[in-house]
Amino acid sequence: MFAIAISLLLAAQTPEAPSDTLRWRLSPDLRIGSRDAPDYSLTRVGSLAVGADGAIYVGQPEESLIRVFDREGHFERVLGRPGAGPGEFRRLNGMGWLGDTLWAIDGRLQHVNMFVGGETLVRTITKAEPVDPTARRWQPGYRIQALLVNGRAVAWATSPTRPDGPEVALVLLDAEGQVLDTLAVENGGKASLIVATPRGSSVSNLQPFNDNPLWKVAADGSGLVIVERPAATERNTRHFLVVKMSASQDTAFMRERPYDPVPIAREVKDSVAAWVAGIYHGHGIFGTLAAAEAAVREALYLPDFYPPVTRVVLGRDQSVWLEREAVPGKPSVWEVLDANGRLVGIVQAQKDLEIREAQFDRIWGVERDELDVPYVVRYLVVPGGQ
Repeated sequence: MFAIAISLLLAAQTPEAPSDTLRWRLSPDLRIGSRDAPDYSLTRVGSLAVGADGAIYVGQPEESLIRVFDREGHFERVLGRPGAGPGEFRRLNGMGWLGDTLWAIDGRLQHVNMFVGGETLVRTITKAEPVDPTARRWQPGYRIQALLVNGRAVAWATSPTRPDGPEVALVLLDAEGQVLDTLAVENGGKASLIVATPRGSSVSNLQPFNDNPLWKVAADGSGLVIVERPAATERNTRHFLVVKMSASQDTAFMRERPYDPVPIAREVKDSVAAWVAGIYHGHGIFGTLAAAEAAVREALYLPDFYPPVTRVVLGRDQSVWLEREAVPGKPSVWEVLDANGRLVGIVQAQKDLEIREAQFDRIWGVERDELDVPYVVRYLVVPGGQ
């Protein structure tokens, strides 16, 4: 089991000493989006995939389609449309590549649409089908999240509801739909903010300080990375764990990285509770704002320290990008690891930049303007000293 391997990890490695050569910067290279041009006006960007030729595929879950732009940012075409048939989507969840074929997962229907060359629909895999056409089937009850180059798939498997929320396991399936391993386990109570209402029902949202494991599959399906990042319980130096493996589960590296825990200020906790309570009260779910805030505080997971890692990206060049603590009012800081898990760069990005895909020389992400309009952006990565 993956969890057992973690418990047997060797002592933490000595941290790399920071230097000017580790300080990398981002140089703007491309910006896609518009407030009024129909082909370029983006709604919420749910997922982002970059082709081998540099073309950019932008998942638009609110429109149930994918917008495709060439490497220079020119609009080319749309893939998919709303619906439940081949090439259609009800809830577009994620995208990736198997060779020259783009896969796009519908999380509601549990369909996977396959577009050869990122353009022509060649197959729609249904929930009862495996990735490998010669295999039997995926087992029911698994929610497929990503595909790997060798016919394997990464999926969520949910256990019966527990008092603190459902426990969800990230599992690796073979081409016949059999579970090969449990990669990580998520505590539902730390992920889902489930608030009891006066009517005896409940409303749900995302927990703002979720410290469950993070994971990411490489854009080309060649492997995946998992980050175990429980929030600290005291202020002394702690460690989080980064594991990178191939699609065949060969471990590229398993490293503990040291960090100094950052406390969550009381005013931040109060602000989060008041903000969520205001949303529920505004929808008439609670009679008074005070009642809403009391119910929200009861359900909030509020550790004393921020989770050490906020987001992870695994590049097809095997670089690993780790966004550190998401502290309000402070810039986003990303640590870049090489294929062996060594720290090779530190990148500071503006707070509203969400890096979605990355490699050593460039990154792709999403930014929003002052009217909250999303834009897809590309930045060149300039190493320190250059």
